[in-house]
Amino acid sequence: MEVHSRIEREVKLEVPSDFRLEDVDLGPGLRLGPASEKLMVSCYYDTSDLRLASHHASLRFRDGEGWTVKLEVQYRDHALFRAEHVVPGTGDRIPEQALDLVAAFARGAPLDEVAHLRTLRRSATVLERVRRAGGRDRRRPYVGDGRGRANRRV
Repeated sequence: MEVHSRIEREVKLEVPSDFRLEDVDLGPGLRLGPASEKLMVSCYYDTSDLRLASHHASLRFRDGEGWTVKLEVQYRDHALFRAEHVVPGTGDRIPEQALDLVAAFARGAPLDEVAHLRTLRRSATVLERVRRAGGRDRRRPYVGDGRGRANRRV
């Protein structure tokens, strides 16, 4: 099985209870596309004494996504940077590639399910206004500026 890896940048923001994503000013030429919702069921695994969590690491299984190992890389300017490794597989057993990534933290202790979460994720794509020849506008997904400014979560 092939492991897919990337660096994740996460910024947590506090918002008031009446916060609406639609009210955020995205800047000139940008707007939100239609919102979508997705129910995610996640199972997190760790040792009985939470050795992975104590090292800011996590091992998760999510239907449709497979296994994900997150390892903290650094924390800078209110942003957490983590190495995220996705290993294909079913929830029947933890794949060897995922076990290898957390072996130094688990130090031989068995990994068991420690949390089962149901999360409703609401998201919307940021769209950019593009002028076509002939004066007609169209919208396309905003890619960002190459410095991680697109694909943000609130």
